[in-house]
Amino acid sequence: MSEWIRSPRTALCVAALAAALAGGWGNPAAAQDAPPDRFDGWQEQRDKYEIVSLRKPEDFAAGHLPHAVNVYWPTLLADSSLARLDLDKTLILYCYYGHASMLAGAILGLLGYDWRSLEFGMMGWNLGALVKEPWDGRADHPVETAENTAGACYPPPKLPGAAGDARNILKERAAAYLAGEGSPVIAAADLDTLVRDWERANAAYQIVDVRSEREYAAGHVPHAIHIPWARLADEGVLTQMDPKRTAVVCSENGQTGQLVATVLNLLGYPAVALKWGMMDWNSGQVAKPQMWAGAAGYPVEVSPGAGGRP
Repeated sequence: MSEWIRSPRTALCVAALAAALAGGWGNPAAAQDAPPDRFDGWQEQRDKYEIVSLRKPEDFAAGHLPHAVNVYWPTLLADSSLARLDLDKTLILYCYYGHASMLAGAILGLLGYDWRSLEFGMMGWNLGALVKEPWDGRADHPVETAENTAGACYPPPKLPGAAGDARNILKERAAAYLAGEGSPVIAAADLDTLVRDWERANAAYQIVDVRSEREYAAGHVPHAIHIPWARLADEGVLTQMDPKRTAVVCSENGQTGQLVATVLNLLGYPAVALKWGMMDWNSGQVAKPQMWAGAAGYPVEVSPGAGGRP
């Protein structure tokens, strides 16, 4: 029996992860699908959906999706935050670029919530209410096609804390993750610095591409190993992951990468997502449907006293 199965806490987390991958958020592309037409005829649909902004309160006040409530993502597991989320509805999550909503969705999905993420967040909805800089469209970092391997099998990380069921363990892990320091993403420019000095950076970082085999073979970030997201919970797969190094997770446009990076953190692996994924590393490696095509210009609401921003 593998060391993964001998570790009760880790085995419970992996079992919950496997169930989630096979269930409601088993397809990150589907999890990102929160089409605007779901917000039409809101009075007829409000019993099915709850729209949740994960942005800072002041940014929510300056402009938010109609009918949305605000739960700032670092406070997601506070009792006051969870009290606002309806387990009987599908949560439509959105943030600035899509990363925080995938992070929150990964946690909420493992806690039993049904959810969808608005792809690219406010950047895809209305740039006037984004309050941050959108993607600049420049992405020409080098790729390689050679297959890389982990070069070793690594034991799983030890998860601290008291024993319990999978849900409580995952909630405990998620609370620690949300309370941690640092950003859940890494910019392409910062990853490029690591790649250029990989002989030294390799001691602290591991690059993991979670796209399909075809996409990985066509071109990936140099030194990246390949672990398709759908195989993450397969026994033995995570032995390629070194829990003593920070994993940089690469996906098509960063959304799936953020989900995977969040799950890895819950399992005890330090991980960050490549911000905007391969779209911001080398956009020639990303299919057009997965690229950001600009903001749709849909309407937003402004909270009273917010200063009249759009």
